[in-house]
Amino acid sequence: MKHGIFKSNFALILSAFYLEKEMKMTDTAVVNPQNSGFINVFQFQKSEEQITIRKKVLVNKINFLNFKGEVVSLVFESTNDGKVIFLQAYPQPCTDSGLICYWKSANIDSGLLAVHRFRKLLLPEKKQALGVTLEIKKIDSDSVHFHLPETCVIVKSYESICDIEFYQGDIGIKGCLVQLKPFTIAVLPDSDPPRMFKNIDPESTIRLSFLNNGEVVFESEFQIIKMEQINKINYLNVEPVNDIVPRFPAKLSRSIRVAICPTPEISFLHPFDGKLVRMTVVDLSGSGFSAATKHIEVALFAGMEISDIKLIILESIEITCDIQVVHRTIEKNGKNTCDVTYGFAFTKMSFRDFTKIQEIVHQAEYPNARVCNIIDMDELWQFFFESGFIYSTKYRIFNANKNNIKETYKTLYTKNPEIAKHFIHLEDGQIMGHISMLQFYENTWLIHHHAALTSTRIKAGVLVLRQISNFIYNTIWNPACHMEYLICYFRPENRFPAYFFGQYAIEYKNPKACSTDTFIYTTYQKNKSNVQLPNAWKLSKASTLDLVELKQFYKQHSGGLLINAFNLNKGNTESRFLEEKYNKLGLQKEQYVYSLKSGNQLKAVFLVNTSDFSINMSDLTNSVQIIVVDSEDLPKENIHHVLDILSHHFRSYSFPILIYPESYAQEESISYEKRYVLWVMKTAISDPYFKHVNKIINRVSAQKNKSRRPN
Repeated sequence: MKHGIFKSNFALILSAFYLEKEMKMTDTAVVNPQNSGFINVFQFQKSEEQITIRKKVLVNKINFLNFKGEVVSLVFESTNDGKVIFLQAYPQPCTDSGLICYWKSANIDSGLLAVHRFRKLLLPEKKQALGVTLEIKKIDSDSVHFHLPETCVIVKSYESICDIEFYQGDIGIKGCLVQLKPFTIAVLPDSDPPRMFKNIDPESTIRLSFLNNGEVVFESEFQIIKMEQINKINYLNVEPVNDIVPRFPAKLSRSIRVAICPTPEISFLHPFDGKLVRMTVVDLSGSGFSAATKHIEVALFAGMEISDIKLIILESIEITCDIQVVHRTIEKNGKNTCDVTYGFAFTKMSFRDFTKIQEIVHQAEYPNARVCNIIDMDELWQFFFESGFIYSTKYRIFNANKNNIKETYKTLYTKNPEIAKHFIHLEDGQIMGHISMLQFYENTWLIHHHAALTSTRIKAGVLVLRQISNFIYNTIWNPACHMEYLICYFRPENRFPAYFFGQYAIEYKNPKACSTDTFIYTTYQKNKSNVQLPNAWKLSKASTLDLVELKQFYKQHSGGLLINAFNLNKGNTESRFLEEKYNKLGLQKEQYVYSLKSGNQLKAVFLVNTSDFSINMSDLTNSVQIIVVDSEDLPKENIHHVLDILSHHFRSYSFPILIYPESYAQEESISYEKRYVLWVMKTAISDPYFKHVNKIINRVSAQKNKSRRPN
């Protein structure tokens, strides 16, 4: 039988005045309900709030208060004018024979006690107070002695949780929030409450602002469900207008969601009152999670933001992050109980913790998947050779530097750095597929080193692409990832990346979301002789105006994303942000931007990237990229002169160069080794791409399943 779905109501109490929490903390408080004075919060209760408990339960509650060193409050009523006073006392260790309490203030006036009759004993408990009517055996200026019955009736009452402000049209009321199955909201109005209560339109929504220490921590619209008056107190039963507040627009793809065993737990301080809240995580993804609790224990609203939560996974992993409530579902499972499931979206998290969650989610969903795991380096190198990724020509290039390369890759694959991420597909413990990414510009990551063993090339190659796609998809919400753009270089004759990356750019036809530009690639050897540019030619660090002119040229020629991805649209072209990250790992990363001019005419821009040798195995990260802005009267010899001047940035005798546009190389008859297509995607507009990837993955999976069917 399915449980019914319902929304929890909230009561808005309009009263003349409200007994503030601070007053209960004083030694003596005077209340006069007859003259519209402060109204005791314990008079707000309905009859169903009364429950009967046994003496043993009462004794345990009192002893717990004594253990914590807390006080109880005794309520007395004047026999002359009905005024009420509160006296605080320390409860002593309690037994079945009775209870003794010593006054908090010394030498209570016996004359005061003589003209007041005892009404009830108030016991603090969590967010509520328990009112108990007991018989006094003895009372004097030092203490009071109570007789404890076998059973007694207690009345539950709730203390102030936080201040609120209530708005509807021109009506503005201040008050406070108190708990009452699940919430009672008590309001301290600014003017005559009966008049204001009559002015409330029950058909219109109200806006409630919740304040903690004078600052608004949450506000939202509520709908009035019921208006009533109980014991001359006006109530409004209300419910949130929205139980769903999406963090992001609806997307074509969804994050992987998995149930983790053992079950994770979250804990945080409630934004309203700072009380500790614990909840059980139902499922987890790279962008958020859902958690369940009883609604009488905690109440959250869609849209509420919560800071510094602790997410405990697998008992040993603790992650600190910020979240936002995006939805809640309330399901009744009994007369007075119900379960609440909340959906949360991550809003802030370190990149390192983000990677931990991705690793856990991916492996739970795909047991053979590994995300940024520590790898046996011998196994990785064996995979690179056996898959043919390191072929004979490539190996000959970096053989002389192989020891340095080994150390570089050991850092990238065993120290879990923030600048590099890798994705592995395993079968029987053997690496079958691999792809990785490298943060190479401030907000841009390079996808590279995509390889798979021949026996499972298509399958493993597709599976690691699925892994990296899922990872990237979940970075969109997290600015700590610095993943605004993705780039990759591929040779157009390489069908696999041309299909996965290039084909999408062709079909999507939106260069502001995904673009391709073709470079010619060759290796340049240093010229030992001193060279100089011809007269009227000048090489200098690129200025802001140079970059503006470069941007205009590229916009007309391509209209793609290269300028943004290469961080060339800012005046600060030599940002140290990324360099510091590399240096902390003992790695090199430098970027310089130069402009070549003839007179005052910008001819070309040279982007110099230097890094550890073969951090990208094609050494594209240790190269000079040349963007020719004006090819007229720009002989290739001048390009060679500039490269000779810039060669001091490189340790090796030769270094790669990439020239754009490729038409310039054809015009100047520049010989080249290969062509590379630069693919760039803006992650904020990447949803269609992930749909494209999923379609390919599903197609490959269908073909695989078809091949397994018996004839």
